Amino acid sequence: MRATASTFPRYVRQSNAKAHQAFYMQRLRNYSRYLIEDTGWDEELIAQEKWVNKVCLGIAIFSALYFTPILLSSLMK
Repeated sequence: MRATASTFPRYVRQSNAKAHQAFYMQRLRNYSRYLIEDTGWDEELIAQEKWVNKVCLGIAIFSALYFTPILLSSLMK
């Protein structure tokens, strides 16, 4: 009995770890594409826009307060 094994020529000379990583990245791309195209993430984000805007404003204020002393010290020199 003869069995036919399918191979992917691009991965034949690579080690198992590299081939596994390549297939993992392909699955990750497919899953990311599914999330972007087939789920309602954008409508969910629009529904929570007020909350997201407040979080972004808080991050911007925190970063401005954090970097102000560094900016002032560099300007004083």
